[in-house]
Amino acid sequence: MKCRTPWLLVLQGFLLAGCARVPLAPPQPSMANLEVLQAVTIAPVNVGQFVLADGKPAEMDKVLSVRGNAVYSPIDDSFAQFLKESLVTELRTAGKYDPAAPTVVRGWLTENRMEAGGMEGNRAFLGARFAVNHGEQVVYDKELAAQARWDADFAGVSAVPAAINEYTMLFRKLLGQLFADEDFRKATQPARKP
Repeated sequence: MKCRTPWLLVLQGFLLAGCARVPLAPPQPSMANLEVLQAVTIAPVNVGQFVLADGKPAEMDKVLSVRGNAVYSPIDDSFAQFLKESLVTELRTAGKYDPAAPTVVRGWLTENRMEAGGMEGNRAFLGARFAVNHGEQVVYDKELAAQARWDADFAGVSAVPAAINEYTMLFRKLLGQLFADEDFRKATQPARKP
């Protein structure tokens, strides 16, 4: 029998009662991203503003519907802010976060959706545009996207927690793409001493 975390037990209790407003669990660092960040030479960076990209519907940043349940971010009711906090968590864990650093990473949420139990199966999509500034100079600007597919019983009580778990892992996956990007690594190199 699988061991379940208390958070999942509470979530399943809400879901058994019918439609629910379900928060994501707080951001957690991933071992894979920690290994990548510790293996490369990047200077500690600051994390600036993360917002919804221009022209995107406001609800994309606020709520996802998963089989009648409203999934939302526990950080300011904003998935853009959840992405920011996920980035800070990963960087801080690896010793690469410095709120006073002159190099600043900013972001815009460009895609955020989940399709659970549809004709195409269970899928989630997350995208963001990331930029790195040295002072006023933009030294990196790129849009990245991640997606997930998974199997889950459409009617099972575990289907919604499984969907939320897969969706939450997309934040780590998207940030893993950022950390692995050679252009991002170049943009965050330590300043050379004269």
